[in-house]
Amino acid sequence: MMITPVGVAYLFQMLTDTSKGPLYPLWAHFGLTDVSWVTNPWGARLAVMITDVWQWTPFIFIVLLAAIESLPQELNEAAVVDGAGRWQIFWRITFPLLKPVTLFVLVTGIIGSFQVFTYMYVLTDGGPLHATDVVVTE
Repeated sequence: MMITPVGVAYLFQMLTDTSKGPLYPLWAHFGLTDVSWVTNPWGARLAVMITDVWQWTPFIFIVLLAAIESLPQELNEAAVVDGAGRWQIFWRITFPLLKPVTLFVLVTGIIGSFQVFTYMYVLTDGGPLHATDVVVTE
């Protein structure tokens, strides 16, 4: 989250470079040395999706972890005393208490999905055959 989208895009571009990137031994091991992420439409879309998910996943986990840690433990203890199992405790106590935080994460994720212009511009510049064009580039 602390890295700008341009930095994340360049980092992803460097990591996925199949000719001289730091993961070249891994690509060579799986026979992927001639694969370019951004030369075919589906690869370009996948590269943008992976980059976006890689940047936003830690934020989502930290927010959800903070929410889980702030839940009152007395409710879980009372459910255990009443004979509830772990699955029942999660679905009937923990998950309903996390609904506001889950809604926040969902809304910020949707808003963030509309802000992927930077990844598309840096990684593919609209992509092969305009596969990763967005409204901003039009």
